[in-house]
Amino acid sequence: APGSPPEALRRAALLTGWALREDAAASGGVPEPDLRRERWMRARLAEATAHGERAAVVVGAFHAPALTGRETGGGIGEGSAEKEGAGEGAGTDAVAQRPAWTTSLIPYTYALLDERSGYPAGIRDPEWQDMVLRAAGDPAALEEALTRAAVRVCAELRSLGHPSGPADAREISRLASDLARLRGLPAAGRGELVEAVQTVLAQGEPYGRGRAVARAMERVLVGTRGGRPAPR
Repeated sequence: APGSPPEALRRAALLTGWALREDAAASGGVPEPDLRRERWMRARLAEATAHGERAAVVVGAFHAPALTGRETGGGIGEGSAEKEGAGEGAGTDAVAQRPAWTTSLIPYTYALLDERSGYPAGIRDPEWQDMVLRAAGDPAALEEALTRAAVRVCAELRSLGHPSGPADAREISRLASDLARLRGLPAAGRGELVEAVQTVLAQGEPYGRGRAVARAMERVLVGTRGGRPAPR
């Protein structure tokens, strides 16, 4: 929940990953490509900590249970670790003959983090979720985020050549807030904002202006921010 301490968020994420993994195991098992990736992760982790060093692992919560060395319901545990170790000596020559790998670090963008990009662990509308997270559960801050998003959508729509002004932004905020009150919510969320934008700006046109509204919403709610790889 917004405002929770970092440790609580970490534990919630790990628990979610464990639950998803158990569900995958019960539905036919963790896919083989994932198992191979995790064997590689464990080997690299063991190599990095072979002399007592500590390691920080940045990994999706789904894969975290596979790095603990305990059974995870997906056929991973001490038995598979032993098999990996048993095959190391026999495969030394083959490994030496493999071509060198080139690794590319690609910074994530909000567009890639959106679930509609095809990223299975993505979220819907990262920029909007960022605004909600920063509001930290404060209804007044959420209302301010709603107004800011409405104003930005109208500005983006104008940049696409369609008329839209402050009155439209005010009506979007009012309608979204009214929907939240009718639904017994403390503040308008993404659903109320989307419905309000469609009602006020699309004007019943699924094509033409409607497509322009969808593009404006994408720019504002998905966002265009991007990260950068850490310096070497």
